[in-house]
Amino acid sequence: MAGERLYHYCVQCKSIFMDAGCVPDRETEKKRYQLHNNTLSNTGYRTYLESFWNAVSAHAHAIGLASCKVFDFGCGPVPALVMLLEEKGIQCRGWDPLFSADTPSFEGGADIVTCLEVAEHFTNPEEGFAGLYESVRSGGLCAIGTRTLPSENGDNRVYFNSWWYRQDITHVAFYTKEALCQLASRAGFRWSGCSGPHIHFFIRE
Repeated sequence: MAGERLYHYCVQCKSIFMDAGCVPDRETEKKRYQLHNNTLSNTGYRTYLESFWNAVSAHAHAIGLASCKVFDFGCGPVPALVMLLEEKGIQCRGWDPLFSADTPSFEGGADIVTCLEVAEHFTNPEEGFAGLYESVRSGGLCAIGTRTLPSENGDNRVYFNSWWYRQDITHVAFYTKEALCQLASRAGFRWSGCSGPHIHFFIRE
């Protein structure tokens, strides 16, 4: 399915995952990320980050989350979201397995953990969600931004084959909303809503 790369389809949650034998190695993955212009000097990307953070902060306010220590899970080679929040006077740290692996989370966990355009890179989603859970405090908010597959119209493999989002070779996990909720629940989160079709909120129990 989907050209030269092999994918597996889950008939229960309707998500699609790249076969382990097709997943790029770490060096290939790292080089791909370094090609991105995900910096604050890129006005389009800054606007994108602002929109994401506005949605996250609005949801945090709506659930009564007052204090704000933010942990950006998967910040990439340039921690643009961290820098943006620091401009706003918000305490933030960025962690990334390839570029900032030694960054610790906050003692006791962050109030908010962000995961923007990262979950689709999880070669082991269960492990990824466990990492998110460990990064946020009890009662804290987890905000995941990722493109999701449709789930209401049965088999979505035809949609997937022509979907632009799968063209990036580092995108290996493609979820439905239901799959995100199942993974989050198994990690210890509960569903808390969404903002538009691509930002999903969970609260650590």
